[in-house]
Amino acid sequence: MRAIYDLLSDGDWHTRDELESVSNAKQPTARVSELRKRGYVIDCVRQGEDGSTMYKITDYLGYDTTKEKHCRCCRYNQDFVESYTG
Repeated sequence: MRAIYDLLSDGDWHTRDELESVSNAKQPTARVSELRKRGYVIDCVRQGEDGSTMYKITDYLGYDTTKEKHCRCCRYNQDFVESYTG
């Protein structure tokens, strides 16, 4: 998780592949969720035609942020939910 934190905290957007590469984790997005549980705000955005997701740390709030809207592609964003449920 530390390697993913170090990568995401540089202010740039990073892909899931980059997260996998630095951490050797098969599910790096689980580490992203753990960071959110520890109080980090991690923004994500879908890029390109393949819809790949990119991540970066934008803030630290000090409390679990997993149940809050993170960004436009977040599962807690009603527009995102409606795009899958109609």
